Amino acid sequence: MKKIFLVTIVTQNKTIEWDYEPNTEIIIPVSAKSSSKAWEKVDDEYQGSEYPQYEIKSVVECDKFLFRPMI
Repeated sequence: MKKIFLVTIVTQNKTIEWDYEPNTEIIIPVSAKSSSKAWEKVDDEYQGSEYPQYEIKSVVECDKFLFRPMI
């Protein structure tokens, strides 16, 4: 069963690029079976020159009991 994870990335640009200030934190909701799969999905999808360099800061599973994601 897939779950929703919040993946936080931090851009590593030194100047403003793609309208992002240096070290901008971006949170991406990802549907995956595990936190490691969510990490892999982000790492696989957002590669190449059309994306700024980034580092994955954290992967957190969304609550699925009382406060379910509203996507």
